[in-house]
Amino acid sequence: MKKILLLLILVIISCSRDNENNSNEKYISKIIYGTGENFSFSYENKKLKKIQAVYGNRISQINITYKDNLPYSIDLTSLNVNYKAILTYNSNNNLVKVVKNYESGNDFSYGQVISNIEYNTNNKIIRIITDYGNQDIDNVTFTYNNNVVNSVSTRSGERTISYENKKNPYHNIDKGIIIAVFLLQGEIFPEYINSENNILQFNSKNYIFQSNKYTYNSDNLPIEKINEINSSVDKYEYLNY
Repeated sequence: MKKILLLLILVIISCSRDNENNSNEKYISKIIYGTGENFSFSYENKKLKKIQAVYGNRISQINITYKDNLPYSIDLTSLNVNYKAILTYNSNNNLVKVVKNYESGNDFSYGQVISNIEYNTNNKIIRIITDYGNQDIDNVTFTYNNNVVNSVSTRSGERTISYENKKNPYHNIDKGIIIAVFLLQGEIFPEYINSENNILQFNSKNYIFQSNKYTYNSDNLPIEKINEINSSVDKYEYLNY
């Protein structure tokens, strides 16, 4: 269930501001995970408005509100628990702060989580500091090779990432927002750190988390991913804009 919450929050801002005026783009419309979760995505004028996740008889939903053409608030309902996240930007429209508040329901986690995001001169995220309260602070740092993230350091250690050169299903997602909001949940999925290319391998010093092979459609977007470590198969569907 935690993965459902993570991915729901993750994909909330799927229409990149850089791609708003392009036509005939492919947008992710459905994800079928090998673990049994199904995600569907609803858009309005290329802006993601709603995500619904189904896992067995459990349904989670997220709704997005925009302000000045930017995602401003995210409302998530899952297992009768409600959250609201408020996003703050700098003058470059880079996300610099995310505040997630527990609204109602039987939540056993944090009441409020605050993340502050730092950038380098190339507008790449280099650090996210997340305050969970009670002096529980998480510091995540990113290193780059040719402006592509190749390692991430967290409290659990350093993880390295390698990519191939084709676009991944989230290529038109606002990368900074995704990373920041996703990290509120305290985990990292590497395909969202660099949302332009597909992950070949994701590993720590002693363990390989992912070793992937892909099947592509005529637009060179993946329609299937096989993780050879655990034999899980994820499938992707798209719509045209």
